[in-house]
Amino acid sequence: MEITNNNQTQMPAETEEKNSNQTFLIVIAGVIVLFIILLLVFISGSKKKTVNYSQNIPEVSPVPTVIQEKGVLSLKSKTGKTNFSVGQTITLVVNAYSDNKPITGYDAVIKTDDNLLKYLGQKSLNPNFQLFTSVKPNQIYLTGVKKLNTNEEIVFDNTDIAELTFKVLKSGTINLGLDFVPGSKKDSNLIDNQSADQLGKVEGITLNLASQTK
Repeated sequence: MEITNNNQTQMPAETEEKNSNQTFLIVIAGVIVLFIILLLVFISGSKKKTVNYSQNIPEVSPVPTVIQEKGVLSLKSKTGKTNFSVGQTITLVVNAYSDNKPITGYDAVIKTDDNLLKYLGQKSLNPNFQLFTSVKPNQIYLTGVKKLNTNEEIVFDNTDIAELTFKVLKSGTINLGLDFVPGSKKDSNLIDNQSADQLGKVEGITLNLASQTK
């Protein structure tokens, strides 16, 4: 009678199953270790990059607010005419608006053309201001200073403050303007009683000069 040993046939199967489980666990452990290493490398690289970026960020300075003054100086024809002939006399006025600010002084720098117009003279139209004049090629500088014996506050409200006269020399078109750059103190201005420039805008005039009529 042949006797079969069942224990001997089951041992190799159990051993093979244990080896398979151990191999699986080793693979899983290796994958986890590799993932941890890659994660550490990524974090280390990210820290280096953020340090470099933070060092290169420039500081941004705030932009100052620019206040636009509302005072105006303009040139106008005394008679309203803008068409003249050679030999005629032209009278222009300097008109001022100070936006309800008391004015103690002003400068009006007029740009002209000495080839077309001959400058004849000027006069102050406000008795409270003394007028000074300087004439240069193609430019006339008018400076008005409030008189010391004037105690009242002087506000310009579309006020004619000075008068200029010219004689027409040649025919052509001329743009008479006022030199003005915001913030500059070497051109036209309106100075108030706090020594601040209230001028924010200038307006010139265009004249048409024809040949002398026969």
